[in-house]
Amino acid sequence: MRGHVLSAPHAADSRVRLGTTAGDLMGTWRGEQPVELGDIVDVEIDVRVTYMFDELEFASVPEEGFRIHEGNAMAITGRAVEVDHLDVMTLEVGGTLLRVEMEGIAPLGIVGTVVTLVVRDLDLYPTAI
Repeated sequence: MRGHVLSAPHAADSRVRLGTTAGDLMGTWRGEQPVELGDIVDVEIDVRVTYMFDELEFASVPEEGFRIHEGNAMAITGRAVEVDHLDVMTLEVGGTLLRVEMEGIAPLGIVGTVVTLVVRDLDLYPTAI
């Protein structure tokens, strides 16, 4: 996903905020090179934590995107594209695919619906795109 840096990491904090076409995104910068305010970067988004299917909310307004939630949490709203045999759910968010490890029982008919998941601990890896 392509975005521009809205706030660069400070020495004691490696969190970066990106503006994207799907909303503002905040996560831990995992690049070898630092980023600066205004830089344009392509990133792969990694959700480090496993979440429970019962933490999903079915979106009443199917508007995909990222929203900074309370504190350092991110609300991610996307269309569930797949849940594989290992309970990895693939969400499409603003044209980008995001894989999230899940636990529990997937709701019936989840594939094709728009869901919201509030997450913490996103990692942002630079790509060579």
